[in-house]
Formats: sequence, structure tokens, C-alpha cells
Amino acid sequence: MSHYYRVKKYRELRKGYMSMNESKDYEKEKSTNNEASSSIYTISNGEIIDADNLSNKSGCNESQLNIISNEASTSNYTVNNEENIDQLSNVSDSVRALLNDSPTSQTPINKKIKQWTLQNLDTLRLNVVSELLLILREEGHTSLPQTAQTLLGTKHSRVLQVMFSNRETEGAYMYLGIQNGLEKIISLDAYSENEIPVFIHIDGMQIYQNSQFQVWPISVKICHPKYDCKPFVAGIFCGDSKPRSSNDYLHDFVEEAKHLINNGIELHGTRYFFKINAIIADSPARAFIKCCKPPNSFFACERCTTKGISVRKKRSVKRVYPEMNSRKRSKESFLQKKQPEHRKENVESALLQLPDFNVINSIVIDSMHLLYCGVMKFLLEKWIVKTNVAGLKKQQVCYLKDLMTSITPDIPCEFQRKKFDINAIPR
Repeated sequence: MSHYYRVKKYRELRKGYMSMNESKDYEKEKSTNNEASSSIYTISNGEIIDADNLSNKSGCNESQLNIISNEASTSNYTVNNEENIDQLSNVSDSVRALLNDSPTSQTPINKKIKQWTLQNLDTLRLNVVSELLLILREEGHTSLPQTAQTLLGTKHSRVLQVMFSNRETEGAYMYLGIQNGLEKIISLDAYSENEIPVFIHIDGMQIYQNSQFQVWPISVKICHPKYDCKPFVAGIFCGDSKPRSSNDYLHDFVEEAKHLINNGIELHGTRYFFKINAIIADSPARAFIKCCKPPNSFFACERCTTKGISVRKKRSVKRVYPEMNSRKRSKESFLQKKQPEHRKENVESALLQLPDFNVINSIVIDSMHLLYCGVMKFLLEKWIVKTNVAGLKKQQVCYLKDLMTSITPDIPCEFQRKKFDINAIPR
């Protein structure tokens, strides 16, 4: 038998041994390989080198030849029906040592999947990689790990903080950080400014429709006309209601924001100025983070010191603010508590600690909550309700519905809610 076929036979024996370690029928495969290797083959160093030259013609695996030639540089391998298992075990141990003693990385498919995952990590979720690994393991690649975390060697370093909700039940809070989020989206090639202005959005939302649990994220978005990016979450609370204390909820965010405003932020070796342009929230969330009275109280107006009155409307009571020329609120009047009925007693908002931040003008009353979800929603309810004097007829409602459906495909991407269902309006 030529030296080339001896090397090829040796590779087949070695491959069979590697599969024995993972097979349930180990003894059966061992006896089969012993019968196949009844004759003794002596492989010299020169034969392996000559076999390397024929690898392109024979279709042999180049990585296997390199490993064999490195081992053969010091000694020759004698493979027979009894000694082949022990000698091949030494080869397996040397390969494992070269690969940092990682059993899961001794096959090329592990490296390929790991490299593919790292290249597409920005657009790939780890649970998708874990599902792919399970499918590959079912197809016979049992050397692959079961989860993406094991494949990448990552660990969960985030620690959840226990934070009580408004119902005196335990919730969970996690702070991810402003700088950590900016490092992932700021690129030196795309962002050439020396200042990073941001918008902060705070609001609560239900996780599931039939569940009391809700999340309160602190979202951050870069405010720049030339740089468009997705918002990221700096902190998030999960519980059966909003957090009990707004200061506990905002503490980590305010501390990091104070440091970034005073000292700047360094990203990828470049230092930037940091500024909070505005905090966006709806009426209940604004009252919560400012430690003010609820938005339906008598002195709830955030822009002036007017006093509301109660107006009975059928079975309900509405709060209206008829005075139009009241004194405007300012940051100084808010800090000095010139109208104590507007704020909660014995509590100060953590946002007052932010440098160069106007707690009155910088916490904006945005158009979405004021006009679209406020005035327009009120008008639609009056038009759709049948018992109302100003209500539309059934034919007019159907015509309005057809108009809304017809313009849906032409709504630009700037509109987040592209489809509006008139039937969802309470009647």
C-alpha cells in the first residue's frame, strides 16, 4: 500500500475515534474500527509530507494534514488495532491544548458560527442564534453548545435592583447607562460635532393587554438634524404599577447625567459636550417626575398659576381652567415654591439637581399628547358618538372611515401610527 493511502487510512481511523467520544454505541464502533485496522501501518514523516502535496488532487482536509504534520515532526505514528486509540487520544489532547482547552471549539463549525454571529451581532438576536444551535445539534453537530451565550463566552453582568411600585409591591429596576448606549450608536466617521444633545423620553406602558405588569423605560435619543439614529434605553423599571418614588427611579440617571454635563463624555477617544435638550412625557409622567400634584388637580397647570374650577357634566365632573392671563411659571418660582399647592409636600424632584436644566421649559408639553391624543381625540369622540348633538350620521361615519383607509398607503414614514381604526373610538 502506498504512503498516500496509508495517511488516508490513518485519517479515517482518527475521524472514527473522534466520533466515538460522542456516540452512544462506543463499543460497537470500536470493534468495527479494530476490524478495519487489522493490519499495521507505519507512517513516516516523509510520507505525510508527500501526502500533503497530493491533498489538492485527493480532496483531503488541509487543516487535518497540518495537525498531523506538526505531530509527525518529532516522531512517527504507528497505528494498529490496539495502539491506535491511545495514540489518537494524544493527538486529540494536543489539538485541544492548541485551542485553549475548549472542547466546544475543536471543530471548525464552531469557529464559523461564532465568527458569523459576531459579524452580524448588530442585527441578530441571541435567542435566534440559540435556536439555530439547537437545530444543528439535532442534525448531528453535537459538539456545538446549546446557547449563544456559551458559544460567545459572554456572561450576564447586569444586576437587578429591587424597587417598590406604587402599590407597595416589589418591582425590578435595571440601569444600563447613557454612555454605554451612546458608545454603540456614535461613529467617528458619521458624527463630526463636538456636542451631543439628547432628548429623554419617560413613559409607562403595559407589557401585555391582560396583565397588570408594566414597564417604565428611560429612553435616550440624539437630537441632531444631520444625524438620525434609533433611541436606546438607559434604564427601565418593571412592576404592577409605576415606581413608588420618582427620585429612586431617576437617581442613577441623574447622577450619570450630572457627571456627563459637567465633565463631558469620551467616546472612542474623542471628548464631546453633553446636553439634555428636553424631557418628553405625557401629563401623568410629567407630574410624577416633577413631584407635582396630579394633572386634574386645581393648580395642575404647568405653564401658569391659574386655578381650576369644577364643572359638572351629566354624571361626571370636569376640571377646567377659565382664566387665560395668569402669571407664568418660571424655574425660580418653582424652586421657591411660590405656589405650594402645585407641588407635593416634603419632596424635591431629582431633576432639580441637573446643571443648566430648566424644569419648567425643558420638560415639554409635546404636540402628540396635547393635540393629537388630546384635542383631536376629544373631537372624534364627539363626532362619532350617536347621542351627541354634533355627532355624524352613520353614512358620514362610513365615508370618514373609507377616507382614512384610502390615505393609509400614502402616509409617510415619519408617522408612527399609519393606520387609524374609527371603530376603536369609545362610543
